Amino acid sequence: MAMDHETFDFNDDPRTPCKYGSNCYQTNKLHKEKYKHPQSRIQVRDTSPEKPAKKRKLDTSDVSTTLPSNKERDNHSEPPKKSKEKESIEINDTLKCILLKNKVRTLESKKVELETNNKELIKQLFLFEMPPDFFSFWEMCETMNKNDPTNALKAIKLKLVGPFDVLAGKVSEVYEEDLPDFLKHWRYYYDPPEFQTVICNENSSCYHMGYFRDDPKEMPVFVASNVLNPKDPEKNGELKIRGQNLFAALNSYFEELKTDPFSRMKIPQLQKTVTSWAKEKGFSLEKTSKAMEARSKKVVASTFHKAGIVVPVDKKNDVGYRELAASNSMIKKMLKGLVDSKSEEERAKYWEQLQPVITFANIANDECDFGTSLELGQDLFTYGSPLLHRSAKQLLTTAYTLLGRNEFATIIEVHLDDRRKGGNLSIL
Repeated sequence: MAMDHETFDFNDDPRTPCKYGSNCYQTNKLHKEKYKHPQSRIQVRDTSPEKPAKKRKLDTSDVSTTLPSNKERDNHSEPPKKSKEKESIEINDTLKCILLKNKVRTLESKKVELETNNKELIKQLFLFEMPPDFFSFWEMCETMNKNDPTNALKAIKLKLVGPFDVLAGKVSEVYEEDLPDFLKHWRYYYDPPEFQTVICNENSSCYHMGYFRDDPKEMPVFVASNVLNPKDPEKNGELKIRGQNLFAALNSYFEELKTDPFSRMKIPQLQKTVTSWAKEKGFSLEKTSKAMEARSKKVVASTFHKAGIVVPVDKKNDVGYRELAASNSMIKKMLKGLVDSKSEEERAKYWEQLQPVITFANIANDECDFGTSLELGQDLFTYGSPLLHRSAKQLLTTAYTLLGRNEFATIIEVHLDDRRKGGNLSIL
């Protein structure tokens, strides 16, 4: 049946303009479908032949249900073949519905009032405050590349990403439903909520550096890096501590690059620029700091990602953390067996082994030992298998909430709902 709708402006119609305009002599139906004409009316057709034609107005629900979701597209990689006439009509209908959807979005979606101060805007979008070295690093990059500071380190194949995109003016218009996407902006597959990527490599190694903080309300303690390791996948989630700030981390990166003959010639001048700026502005180039040393004494568990976790512990009452019900090696053996299982029966046996460990961590929460479920949740997340996402999310959201780290809880929920692999993880 055919459905007649409101007349839209000629410029809003996505079809190609007919060169004959309002004087068009064509009566062919396919021509009318392909080209737009002045004072034309958009029609959406239902190709079902058995239903009689009936006019009705298209409302918001029509638009939202016309386009398939990502999951539907993923589950139907090879759609059934259709006749050329039906296929042409349906393609045009989809374009029209995209147009209508954009109109509805503009009219009904609430635009977010963005902060004019970059510091506050970053916190609004990413839930964290950035440290002083972050903004000073940007100022340095502006002197190195005025046109595009994000590419100031292009000579060594690095670029500034994540919250740096705010400073670059790449965020201008945001709707409420888009806010969760910024928590995934340049968030790599193995990045825990405590880690925030700000620099990445342009090649396919997925090498990236970012800030690590134990509490979302506190400033980062250090900068770490991560890189995919095809030869040893179990190390993919391991974080390598680079330094106490971006200048120290980049200086550490330079020292490693000097062993690469292809990069060696580009380093001296660039390294001098970075180190000179850091010294002038008062940022240490040391790999460790007193704050980092103090933190290392508070780490209650190493975790699979090697950065460890820090939680409040009352030593007098022995409250805050208790060891897991199994060692790291035992847990890794369970997880490997579960992920590598060839049948559901075999996998069920490993779940039976792992379940008491999860139950023990949940019981620990009841007795205020929140660090236990935080450790296990981080380990399941770092192991990386989608089979563990549900358990990891439950353990981590509970632990973060009980620890008052609600921002981390929000991030892990958004991340595990759309945990993406690959190197280009920009949402812009």
